[in-house]
Amino acid sequence: MEAWKKYLVESWGLNASFADRIALFINWLNYYGLHPSIKSGFRDPEHQKKLRAEYDAGKRAGFNARPAIDSLHTVTNWSRPDARAIDIGTTNNETASRIARALRIGTGLDFKDPDPGHYFDLGSRA
Repeated sequence: MEAWKKYLVESWGLNASFADRIALFINWLNYYGLHPSIKSGFRDPEHQKKLRAEYDAGKRAGFNARPAIDSLHTVTNWSRPDARAIDIGTTNNETASRIARALRIGTGLDFKDPDPGHYFDLGSRA
């Protein structure tokens, strides 16, 4: 589990405590045969603005929902990434979201405009 946490922090820019829960989440997704695939972790705020502009311009291929203005993907701790959100593709978003809820991880399926595959730290703002 520690190797997963290190990978999630160093390669995907996740907050360390959030990475602990995501490592456990990924293990459960694998256990249930849901074939998790990480799509996005930390995003530079400028990249987030670009994604939102593309969506607003009608270029929506690859988007599940409109990118947020103030995203948990863009959180930093001083000068390093400290993201509190991750996008993970699976073969069954409903089952993955049930597992996330059981682990006290927020899921984009609970948003007014659902965002399948989006998971976030419930201790942070959505």
